[in-house]
Amino acid sequence: MSGTAAVGAVMTALRPLADHVGANGDPIRTRFAVDGAGHDRLLDTIQVSVRPTGTESNVEITVRTRPRSEDAPPVSLSFTTRDAAIPALSASTVNPATIGSDNIAALIVDLLARTEACCALPRAERVTDGSNPGSTVAAPQCRGLFVGDDPSTFLSNGARVGPQGVFRGDFGTGSGVRFDRGTFEFRRADGDFVISYRWTARDGSTDNDTLVARREGSVLKFIGNQCICDAPVRPIAQHRDLIRSPQWSSIATGYNMWIAKVVTTPRGTQLTLLPTPGLSQLALAGPDGSLSGSGVLWLNGRFLDPASPGHPRDREPSMLSANPADWSDDAIRAIPRPVGVAHRVLPRRPGGAERRADLSHDQPCADTRRDRAHAVRRVGVFGRAPSVGATQGARFTDGTNVPSAWRHALVRCSRQSLADTHCDPTYPGHFAQGTMLFALELWGRNARQVELSKRVGVYRP
Repeated sequence: MSGTAAVGAVMTALRPLADHVGANGDPIRTRFAVDGAGHDRLLDTIQVSVRPTGTESNVEITVRTRPRSEDAPPVSLSFTTRDAAIPALSASTVNPATIGSDNIAALIVDLLARTEACCALPRAERVTDGSNPGSTVAAPQCRGLFVGDDPSTFLSNGARVGPQGVFRGDFGTGSGVRFDRGTFEFRRADGDFVISYRWTARDGSTDNDTLVARREGSVLKFIGNQCICDAPVRPIAQHRDLIRSPQWSSIATGYNMWIAKVVTTPRGTQLTLLPTPGLSQLALAGPDGSLSGSGVLWLNGRFLDPASPGHPRDREPSMLSANPADWSDDAIRAIPRPVGVAHRVLPRRPGGAERRADLSHDQPCADTRRDRAHAVRRVGVFGRAPSVGATQGARFTDGTNVPSAWRHALVRCSRQSLADTHCDPTYPGHFAQGTMLFALELWGRNARQVELSKRVGVYRP
């Protein structure tokens, strides 16, 4: 299909939306103003994801509509560059109630500019008592960032504004944080806006995050998702580098669930996550009751060595997989994005071919000069507590968050329960003698909130 024909096919598929916002003509060749109307508004209302697989590309166009309910899946069109036709957007999904009339791009730019102005103030003006407990936001410029000009109205994933909560940087000694790349992600059923953005500290450390904002008068203000619990579900892509058994090194993709108790998937399957002594994250339980080492449900995996037969789960049974164990890319594209009480997954998880196409340059890496490499934000270690006689020690995980500009990290031992024996009782933060470490993980996430993991293992599967 030629370029002109492809643009025409996309515009035909989006015709109900284009007519609604007054976007007439070819958006590539039509001159338009950046004023929140016409083609500019059309581009603000959709998000296009193009994922190369090596031979073609998977395309997803998401329309940022206001859903009927929080558990309603987002409105999106999915197709591949090999498809002869593009599915059309239903006219019933496009109306003033679902699309709105806000120039959301301008509102987000204004919100981030006001946030940056708050951070530029001296700490003595920003807050009442520095980083001490009980310190509150004081400066009018900072209080005005929140609904009702009141920081106490903000609640996100169980955390409120404070020295140990959300916006803790406002209570710290640093200032001059910059905010950019503000993006409208989607609307909630209550009309609030979920936005993503990037922050950059003075030392160059940076990260991507999301927050919920509400229209109040002529501006956006932070409100949070108003959820009392933290329950994120994020796509994850992992490269397992088994340096002692390179033939079994693999890549896999799935969903990482930091959710307690039971999760119901879009297909109605119930998944159980349970606490495990020594592990910092709830572990996913298999059909036979066995527990994995994390809350990750793997949907697709491949050995890097094409001569290695089978599936990574065959060598590492703790990598619990969905049923079937290896989903095709077409099946993955058809999965609705998970929706939870607090979190909606921004992108779907990448398919296997997409992940293989990105493997060489899209993973956590300490050298941020590499094309599309993502800075490490967390370093984790995995191991077992000292054995007692013939009884193998319990598994454990420890880790530490690191600023993206750092090139080193110190991981200290942390007891997860009274029965946890992998820490030295005499020297806090030290590992007990006889503790075994079998894997190191470098973890980061991209602007679309996809977790990227490079795990280096010294064990033999």
